[in-house]
Amino acid sequence: MPLEISIRKRWPIVRYSYNMNVRIIRKYSPIVILLAVLFPIPIFGEESLGSGMNTSGLALDIENTQVLKTEIGIIPRRIMAFLEDGTPTWYLRDDHAQYRRLQLIDDELLSIPVNEIPEKMIQDDHKPPVENGNRIWQFSGGSLTISRQGQFTLEKDDGRIVAQGQTIPDAKPVFTEGYLALLTEPSNIYQHGILGDLEEPRSFIVYQIGSGRMFTPDPLPAGTVYEARYPILADVDKDGYPELFVTTSNASDGASIHVYSHDAKLKASSLPIGRGFRWLHLLGISAASPDGGLEIIAVRTPHLGGVLEFYRMEGAVLEKVHTAPGYSTHQIRSRNLDMAAIGNFGSGGAQAVLLPVQDYSRIVTVQRDDIGSRVLRSFSLDGRLSTNMALLDYGDTLIVTWGTDKGIITILKEQR
Repeated sequence: MPLEISIRKRWPIVRYSYNMNVRIIRKYSPIVILLAVLFPIPIFGEESLGSGMNTSGLALDIENTQVLKTEIGIIPRRIMAFLEDGTPTWYLRDDHAQYRRLQLIDDELLSIPVNEIPEKMIQDDHKPPVENGNRIWQFSGGSLTISRQGQFTLEKDDGRIVAQGQTIPDAKPVFTEGYLALLTEPSNIYQHGILGDLEEPRSFIVYQIGSGRMFTPDPLPAGTVYEARYPILADVDKDGYPELFVTTSNASDGASIHVYSHDAKLKASSLPIGRGFRWLHLLGISAASPDGGLEIIAVRTPHLGGVLEFYRMEGAVLEKVHTAPGYSTHQIRSRNLDMAAIGNFGSGGAQAVLLPVQDYSRIVTVQRDDIGSRVLRSFSLDGRLSTNMALLDYGDTLIVTWGTDKGIITILKEQR
């Protein structure tokens, strides 16, 4: 019997049904399907900021949270949160493929025997699939398959192949209303290696699901790659179409952020760091600014003295509007790109960033304000952060979880 979990996002319900392969089924109402076919324009919810980010639409009052901790006896590297029969449940993995399972019952964290590892835990981990190979994402109108070697096939429901090619083995497709995006064409021309291997994508596809149209960008300049496992899709200019955001890098100028239109035309970019082999970790898009405007959030050089940066898209330029030093969101050679989270963590439910400080000894909440930014709350860690930041929508609130190299799991939940 496959494990089925429903997670309510800020758009229609997404169901993950886990068998030998991961199957992601996006279910739309008949009206949405009809509109997508007749008018292939995405329909974004009022609060929807996009896809490809570690975020949630629910709020957690970070200044009034209950903190629960437990020791699990392993050094966790990956956490995945689910609702099992309505009960908050976490699966945790270490570097030696040992697993633990926790459940929250009556505000107490209990260790539960691991009977079977959810396929989602294996297939959507920081690593490529360990066996069997194929990952399959099914959506209304078609499916995308990625093999263990990184070969991908995009096809319609009737079996007609829309696109085939090569991606990085640990690539993750990104979906938003009416669109699918995937980084493609891996190359070893820029051997930085900070994301776990020496190959990075040099192109991408954007598939307009309703119309069946496919878009690819103009070739990157010689020596330049997309230094990421996946892009971000978000409608920042509010024209009804998503923009695609991704980090580009080369050996002379280092990293910058590129913004593309839904049909893969270069639309805007930030200034590059200015030195090769310097990375910029793109975190997401948020209504974080004091006036409620959308800003692009990234951490510059997270391995060398990270700086939290906020950008605004002004015409063809991403203008840097604020910086705050002292943060890191990635460890060298790790595929873990979600050690931070963006959400309604701030005062009064305002958008804020939850992320570690440079030495991973504390987790802090940073909220933009009229002066620049301020730290709302700081959580001292038992050891150094060793996992992703796991978010779980639970009823009308949000639960945040992380783990440390001392084997301590911390859970933040609403104080009730």
